[in-house]
Amino acid sequence: MYKKELILTLLNLNKIGRKTINKLINNFVLVSMDSQCILNFILENIQKTKLNITIEDIIIAKNKSLNIIEYCENNNIEIITILDNDFPTKLKIIPDNPVIIFYKGNKSCITQNKSVAIIGTRSPTLEGKIITRKLTQFFSENSYIIVSGLAHGIDYNAHISAIRHNNKTLAVLPSGISNIYPSDHKLLCDEILYNDGCIMSEYLPYETSYKKHFIERDRLQSALSLGVIVVECSINSGTMHTVNFAKEQNKLICCFKHKNMKEEFRSGNKKLLENKNTIIIDNNYNLNLLNISLNEKLLETNDLPDKKLLFNKQISFNI
Repeated sequence: MYKKELILTLLNLNKIGRKTINKLINNFVLVSMDSQCILNFILENIQKTKLNITIEDIIIAKNKSLNIIEYCENNNIEIITILDNDFPTKLKIIPDNPVIIFYKGNKSCITQNKSVAIIGTRSPTLEGKIITRKLTQFFSENSYIIVSGLAHGIDYNAHISAIRHNNKTLAVLPSGISNIYPSDHKLLCDEILYNDGCIMSEYLPYETSYKKHFIERDRLQSALSLGVIVVECSINSGTMHTVNFAKEQNKLICCFKHKNMKEEFRSGNKKLLENKNTIIIDNNYNLNLLNISLNEKLLETNDLPDKKLLFNKQISFNI
């Protein structure tokens, strides 16, 4: 209980966020949740701090944290923090790692390593939708958890296809778990949970979505997966943020090669395909080689710390 209370208290203080909390955790020696003890802990462990934090601030933040914990308990929302032993290693080791996760549903969707992120534009072509559902079917039949961001378009098709194939899917939200974004996907969330999947967020339950949250959410989609699979996107799409995080996190990057690559809405695909380390998927063969590469990555992930591997494979499948 005190771990949740401490992290939430810190998050509810002005000018203290993930990065500051991670610095504090490196020197974690806190003997009680007494407000004066928390204040001393903060001031002693942030060198040259210019934060103007008072006992009153701590008390207010503590009360907010207790209210959040009570709210979560009353609404079937689970909490895991960076201080908990079961906080996923794959989330701990990334730059700018989250310090708290709120979730509903099957926790194994977060902790299990055998998962892939299927991502792309919010405005896919019919072909893009078909490819997404075919990809999801393949990975569902091979027992991968399907990770995506609950957005319209490719994300929606990935989640719904996983459900239709009785597979677990994990939705990573850019908003609080009680403030679903987009709001018209609340029913989709219910279906995900009914099908033993999971929805998760690093934001307070009732927090709204802000522009920066979408990019922050993208780093978690990548971190939770062995690799990211780009179905269809433009070069200016938010999907490319997820790809950049995947590079940073040493994940596999896969991209579908469409027959017609001249359209602007596939300029992101075209850019990715110019990189020799991108795993190419096209219409001619199957996904078995990709499955082998992902299993290699799975062994590597299960044997953390991280290792640097480069891949240069061409892989394809029929639609």
